[in-house]
Amino acid sequence: MFEYIKAYPNAKSSLTDLAALAGQFEYHFLSGLRESKGTRPHQYPMERRIAEAQRLLATTSLSLDDVAIDSGFSN
Repeated sequence: MFEYIKAYPNAKSSLTDLAALAGQFEYHFLSGLRESKGTRPHQYPMERRIAEAQRLLATTSLSLDDVAIDSGFSN
């Protein structure tokens, strides 16, 4: 599931979709994610997109618009 979020930062996946990717029921998925990552399912993809944007800003000469798009943001 984490690899999926990294590979597809623009994907709009529901809790049910993410739980299915992890092979778990929603309740177990929620508690496991909170325990392992200290976050909620809707927060984790956002945190990954922000981390990717920070990485691109620090290591490339892309414009802010390109960094936003490449990181899964609209602008």
